[in-house]
Amino acid sequence: MWRDVVGYKGIYQVSDDGQVKRIARGQGTYPGLVLKKNRRPNGYDSVELWDNSVNSRRSVHRLVAQAFIPNLENKPHVHHKNRVRHDNCVDNLEWVSYSEHLVADDREMHGESNGMSKLIEEEVLEIRDLIAACDLTLSEIADKYCVRKPTVAGIANGSLWSHLGGPVEGRRRTKKLSAEVVEFCRYLYYEKDYTQAHLAKMAGVHPNTISQAIRGETWAWL
Repeated sequence: MWRDVVGYKGIYQVSDDGQVKRIARGQGTYPGLVLKKNRRPNGYDSVELWDNSVNSRRSVHRLVAQAFIPNLENKPHVHHKNRVRHDNCVDNLEWVSYSEHLVADDREMHGESNGMSKLIEEEVLEIRDLIAACDLTLSEIADKYCVRKPTVAGIANGSLWSHLGGPVEGRRRTKKLSAEVVEFCRYLYYEKDYTQAHLAKMAGVHPNTISQAIRGETWAWL
């Protein structure tokens, strides 16, 4: 079954098994031409669409979902049910929310057994320790291991790599800065070359809290 590609009505059509063809005449092409798919490094297939000399590269699985699967809840992601990212048959696709997408990526194929995983179990255990220690932000941990922040957040809340444990119980930082502590931290930072991470540990607060206080974004009246 073929249907018009959303946004390219009368120019391209997509089939329920993931084929894309041109139906309009054009320079260097002809009606009925099935487009060649490009396999991206992340495993997804894409095709190049043209309209009025303007080209756009589009993911095939999204073209299929947009044409054949109602999205009444306006969910942003398309998930491959069998985890094969180039299997773009309509029966293999479903619309999911952002959180459902993260969970779906982790279920059934945990950790290293997932060929698309950038992490090994040893690294995930290290990340869990860093999260629990509260010495680095989630963004800093993500940069350290060359992954996205949502991946680290998923490890933190237990939705990813759940077989290694549930939500990470981090050390709660309940202390608040005082004027005396801020002045002392600024002195140690500017006069004694203490690092912001060291000062945060001493004060028992998040490194960002110390950073903002030192730069004057907070406690500016001191």
